[in-house]
Amino acid sequence: MNQIKIIIGLFVFIILGFLTFIGISNLNSSSAEAGSEDILCWSGNYQYLLKDRSQAKKFCKCAQGTYGYGSYSFNPGAQMVYKYQDAQDNGNWEVVQVSAKQSVYQVKCTDENWYSTNQDYYTAKPATVVVNLSPTFEPNERWMDIADNVYSGEFRSTYQYANAQVTASYEVPVNQIKFEIQATGLKPNFAYQVKLEGLPSEDPWANQILGNLGRWWNDVGYLIFSYVVADDYGRVNFTANVDSSYHVLWKTDQRRRTRNDGPIIKHYVAGHTDYGYDIAVDGPRVDVYGEWETGRPKPGTLVLPSGNYHILLRISEESFHSQDALGGNWASVLDAPVDFTVK
Repeated sequence: MNQIKIIIGLFVFIILGFLTFIGISNLNSSSAEAGSEDILCWSGNYQYLLKDRSQAKKFCKCAQGTYGYGSYSFNPGAQMVYKYQDAQDNGNWEVVQVSAKQSVYQVKCTDENWYSTNQDYYTAKPATVVVNLSPTFEPNERWMDIADNVYSGEFRSTYQYANAQVTASYEVPVNQIKFEIQATGLKPNFAYQVKLEGLPSEDPWANQILGNLGRWWNDVGYLIFSYVVADDYGRVNFTANVDSSYHVLWKTDQRRRTRNDGPIIKHYVAGHTDYGYDIAVDGPRVDVYGEWETGRPKPGTLVLPSGNYHILLRISEESFHSQDALGGNWASVLDAPVDFTVK
């Protein structure tokens, strides 16, 4: 009888142990799981973080969601640790292993909670939004390329922005907004401003932000943040970062570029009789750049304040202050409403 009791007891012990093991395994597994759209921003396999304020801020952005920290705990003595290659407030989570004299094993973030460096942490993958820009049908278009070559009479009489295909994609939410812009059917060898324009009656806060960082047209704030030159068949494919504030565009033979102005686009003008020109054009090279908007952040340093934005993404023609009858008058030709959040 005693032997039977012992056998039954052992059997129950084994079953309970197995169930406990399964429960613990499932618990640990679920705690480490991430959604299909999540990004691993810190691996527990790294074990230790480099003792550095910027690294602690970046770690907390990953672990807690806010770029900032309160304090950290560390071990003295030489140790292999990991650090973010880019410790700024952004979505670059690449790391590199380095040797350090001190190793951080936990960080207190801005929510006053401690986060251990031997755990996995995930951040949500931003959603991608795609918009199609539509024609605005503004008058006073420019009918000359950046070298002041006049387009053919047929092109001038038949061309319409309604036939252009222009899309812009962007991710939300992000710390620094940028647009991936692709277009076909624009004017050949032509310079365009890319800007954000406020909607004062619909989003007065965002309109004020754009005016303060950029320029004003009556009560409408707008920010020229990028520019591009379409190729010989009116195509563009580029990234427009919202990190600059420009006044207008110039050619280098009109105005000398200063160190505070935007980068130069060097464009070789090649024109074709099947798209825009009466005769084939071969040259010259024209250099175009954006004039820094005086008193605003320098090109590449502008950051939109955190908040929700309901505004317009707009593309305007650059007229280069032309006095010619076909030289245009900065016509805004394409736009689309955009809504995004800056964290």
